[in-house]
Amino acid sequence: MKKIFTFLAIMTSLMYAKSQNPDYQVVLKNDVLVSPNVLEFDLYIKSIGSVPLEYSTFQAGIKMNPLFVNGGFPAIELIGNSSEMYQLSGGDTINDQRPNSGPVKAVFDTVYNTIRIISGTIVGAGNGKIISTSGDGNRIGRFRVINTENYDTLLAKFEFNYISNGSYRSWRTTLFAYVNSTGTNITDPNKIVVNDSKVVYVEPTSIASNASATNIQTTSMTVNIGSNGNGQNILILAKKGSNPTFIPTDGDIYNASPSYSNAQLLTDSSRVVYEGKGNSFELIGLEESSKYFFAVFNYNGVDSTKNFLNTSSLTFNATTKSPTINTPIIYSFLPIKGNIGTPVTLRGNKLFPNDSVLFNSSKIAVSSNVGDSIITISIPSNELSGFIKVYTSFGSSSTNIPFTILPKILSINENPAKVGDTITISGTNFEGVDTVIVSNKLFKVLQSNNTTIKAIVTYNPTDDLLSVICKNGTITTTDNFRYKPQAFSVFPLIGTTNDPITIKGINLNNVDSVLIGNVKATILNVYPDTNIKISIPPFAVKSKVSVYTKNGVATTKDSLNIISGLNELSLKSNIISYFDIENNLTILSENNRLLINQVDLFDLKGSILYTTKEDEKGIEKITIPAQDTNDLNFFVMVIKTNQGYLAFKKIKQ
Repeated sequence: MKKIFTFLAIMTSLMYAKSQNPDYQVVLKNDVLVSPNVLEFDLYIKSIGSVPLEYSTFQAGIKMNPLFVNGGFPAIELIGNSSEMYQLSGGDTINDQRPNSGPVKAVFDTVYNTIRIISGTIVGAGNGKIISTSGDGNRIGRFRVINTENYDTLLAKFEFNYISNGSYRSWRTTLFAYVNSTGTNITDPNKIVVNDSKVVYVEPTSIASNASATNIQTTSMTVNIGSNGNGQNILILAKKGSNPTFIPTDGDIYNASPSYSNAQLLTDSSRVVYEGKGNSFELIGLEESSKYFFAVFNYNGVDSTKNFLNTSSLTFNATTKSPTINTPIIYSFLPIKGNIGTPVTLRGNKLFPNDSVLFNSSKIAVSSNVGDSIITISIPSNELSGFIKVYTSFGSSSTNIPFTILPKILSINENPAKVGDTITISGTNFEGVDTVIVSNKLFKVLQSNNTTIKAIVTYNPTDDLLSVICKNGTITTTDNFRYKPQAFSVFPLIGTTNDPITIKGINLNNVDSVLIGNVKATILNVYPDTNIKISIPPFAVKSKVSVYTKNGVATTKDSLNIISGLNELSLKSNIISYFDIENNLTILSENNRLLINQVDLFDLKGSILYTTKEDEKGIEKITIPAQDTNDLNFFVMVIKTNQGYLAFKKIKQ
């Protein structure tokens, strides 16, 4: 049975039926890859409450993992005559419009990787279909998503977009319906519970073949599969004494182990001893002189997307050897976890001399021994966690649990980084990566394998150690993960030599220098991480401001407008300014010796608010109307006189 992924949306009336909360369920199912770049799925709607729902209109927002899309540009279409709803049939068109403006639409938003399914025209009360309460309900339709690239099936994933607001980006899934005889319109959900829905892969058509068991010992054997069939992976069940009867279920997750006693026990007493793409593995932890039966199932997909060929399987059996007095046996080993190179001591009987000692498939040397009961080995490089096995001419023995190799971080790229950057963490033994964390802030893990983790930086705290939490342990860097500085704004955006200027941003710590263009500014103060105050240096010209820190360079988006050659003292003795009763600004030559040739009024962003007109040049008094200074607390005034110098003054209103 295929997995069915659902979410519940409890709707509340805006009008008369507020005491009634009709429930409905939307089901996405039967989702299959019919070809490498074509995906199809059904969408159903079902009434699950006690109050009948009369369908009016419906919309769905279904987000697709952009990694699954694999860089392509999908297009979606409604498969003809696949809908069971009133207005979703026949000649429905596909175009990009909002709800309530036409028949059904199905579009793919490539900006937000969202499938938008809309049934447009609202059906009036008494004209809609009563939504079924049995089975899956009524089919909204079957939809086909055609991608310009092949889908990356290992990352396949859908999820319903449930954010309840009206923004285009947050295209929600919701139902418009009528309840009771008064035709109350149910429009807004007050609660939504969402489960992810992953793509179910195409079912294989051929089973594995040519199985055999070799290197059979008293407690172990090597299982070989000649061909895995036409699926991506195989699942192998083993059972002592009789054939397995268990049938794996699509989408279920099984915990396989090559150690028989540690493998997942199923309802028929069989165990899951292997899962993966390989053709051979060593099965250990068996009982001596015992017959084991095997069943091999073929499947496509990963985790909850698995699709098994479960109507047939490959079966075979093999019997372990009887022991002799000289058969080796391992009782215990310590430590049970550590890094590559860790010395490990095995205790048992008849362990030495030996033909070979293996860690997984790597042959390792015995570094010391105490008789034949204690031997010491070192964990080899280029290996994952695994079992240690001792072979002699009389048989073999294996540890009953694997030795766990702790993860190790070798490098991080990018470092430093900023919010939104994708970083790559390289290392060893990243098994089952769960979390990447800095300063108690989680990074979003995009993908991982044993040697590489890709994650998105989601927050900008201060520099701190980075930790990776894996199935086999937690590893923390010895050096801080560092955050790039960012400069957002400069205030004011206009000034002259020695004026104080404030730069705002984040991670502006450990500042080495600040440059306006290529001229170094004087740093007056650095506030923790977010603000730097500088003074404008001589000879600086209009330029962007760059902050140099140990973590990189942050450059402002806007340029600082610098007015050079100004003499503020001239304003005090020769020119005065004032506001009259009507709040007009007047600039006046106090001793009548100066003629004003030019006045420019700037806001603190460097934009000109006012400049003199032709008939205002060469006079002793200029009045700037109040509307040109309205709603300003501060501004900058530049004045040129007939004596050829510029005057500069900041005026507070």
